[in-house]
Amino acid sequence: MTPGLRSINRTATLIVGIILLVVGGAMIAWWNDDLRTVWAGAPDSLEPGRVSDVMTTSWWTAVAAAGGIALIVLGLFWLRSHLRSADVSRAVLPGLDPSGQLTLELSGVARHFATLAKRQDGVSEAKAKFVTERGRTILTSTVTVDPEADVAAVSAAIGALTAQARDMAGIERFAARTHLHISRRARAFERVS
Repeated sequence: MTPGLRSINRTATLIVGIILLVVGGAMIAWWNDDLRTVWAGAPDSLEPGRVSDVMTTSWWTAVAAAGGIALIVLGLFWLRSHLRSADVSRAVLPGLDPSGQLTLELSGVARHFATLAKRQDGVSEAKAKFVTERGRTILTSTVTVDPEADVAAVSAAIGALTAQARDMAGIERFAARTHLHISRRARAFERVS
């Protein structure tokens, strides 16, 4: 998920959450007859007749249709943006082949990075993939570190591996994002007899 989409999701969730809190609080206050202290014009009871009066007006069908179309477009945009993957599988490199293009399978580079990261002292798990954000190719990795491990040494080793991946991929505007996750328990090593 891109950072822009993530911020839109957070904003929408915040707005919907605030609306639900306000409506829920108002309903509880109305039920306890406390709503009039905040809103003097609060009705004593709901009148379903008013809803049918609004729905029979001439403008209601146009407003309902426009609202429905807007919700459909918003829903399709939302689904499309969530279904679109930011993962990158290939990079085009400058080359001398007849087609003028040389491609690199980035999934292999990411797998190699994860394999080398797992070999570092104190690392119990590593995952990596390439994604694209704002036109940049980013190596995103998650490295799980044992609680007793030297985090500074692991960080330096992962930094060196990232530089190797950058040099191997040869991608312009290359960036990396690594999440170091400290595991709750130390890795159990198998004993060799």
